[in-house]
Amino acid sequence: MTEYLAGTELLDEILKDGSLGEKEAVRLIKQICLGINHSHELGVIHRDIKAENIVFKDKECKECKVIDFGLGVKGMEFTSGIVGTPF
Repeated sequence: MTEYLAGTELLDEILKDGSLGEKEAVRLIKQICLGINHSHELGVIHRDIKAENIVFKDKECKECKVIDFGLGVKGMEFTSGIVGTPF
């Protein structure tokens, strides 16, 4: 079971608005980096970071979360192969 996120994907928000402002982008990148850093501290590598795998917590789109660790690995044992979304 995971946390319920009522917001949309980052990609949907970018496509809806056409772009993100600089301040908004900085705020989101900071949150994304904090999430990735947390997973790295736990020894987990995501391996498929993309806008579709960033989801907002609610409709206000102020807080985002990194999701979909389906290709993720714990540790460094499988980090040499090609994974992720090709485009």
